[in-house]
Amino acid sequence: RYELAAHVLAQTVAGLGTEDAQRALRDTAREWGRRLAHEPSMSTRQTVPLKRAAHALEACGFEPRRAPDGEVLLGNCPFDALRAESCELICGMNLALIEGLLSGLELNEVQAKLAPRPGMCCVALRARGGD
Repeated sequence: RYELAAHVLAQTVAGLGTEDAQRALRDTAREWGRRLAHEPSMSTRQTVPLKRAAHALEACGFEPRRAPDGEVLLGNCPFDALRAESCELICGMNLALIEGLLSGLELNEVQAKLAPRPGMCCVALRARGGD
């Protein structure tokens, strides 16, 4: 029952209420993101950095969509059930995971940022320095 374990862990970390605990969670999430970057499902022939990032996030269960302003929005949050318990904690973990994935893929041209929107994931991607 992985979801139960996830709820227990998220509630515990959120309950600690310390910056050290949240920083440790973000550091661990970044490391897991870097690990994800080396999975076979991440390979693509795509050379455009933002499109490579979207491919990787789709392989991770996100639903990337290109917005009119050029950003890549994520149409769902794989951690939605946990987010309701502690939005700040789970969204911070999610951002760190995606940052780690981008780092592991050496996509330095792509920036992940918190950009909560109703009905969507709290993270959005954009090309550094514009589109």
